[in-house]
Amino acid sequence: MTQLRHKVKNALDEARTLILCAQVLLGFQFRAFFEQRFETLPLATRWVEMAGLGFLLVATVLLFMPAAFHRVVEVGENTERFHRFTGGMLVAAMVSLPLGIAADVFVVVRKFTESIEWSVISALLSLFMAWGLWFGVTLARKSKDARRQPHRISEARASV
Repeated sequence: MTQLRHKVKNALDEARTLILCAQVLLGFQFRAFFEQRFETLPLATRWVEMAGLGFLLVATVLLFMPAAFHRVVEVGENTERFHRFTGGMLVAAMVSLPLGIAADVFVVVRKFTESIEWSVISALLSLFMAWGLWFGVTLARKSKDARRQPHRISEARASV
């Protein structure tokens, strides 16, 4: 049971850290609409900025959900269901958060280059780089651990 407690604590700590990051990004995103040059952006670019705000809002809500679920549904108890729920919310937030960041990259590159092609390429590059670093490293680590696991079992059986 203590292992589950540590898993839940780590998951909640990661969610809290990501909430802080999302709140900072959300503050910057809201501020963009009040900048003097915002009206000079093309209409489509302003809509991309609005979509970026939406993605960051979704990510923020998803990151707040585990704490509420833990208090309301699980009544503060650490359960395997809560751990799975928290992991699912963090993964969903990590899909949405880079979409918001990619929208910002699109807007910035569009403003400085006036090229929609470079804006799209830059946004997609930042999106796939974020997803690759967040998900790719984790999947590679799990794959490496899975390859090691059978050796540990066979070594344990051999020592018995």
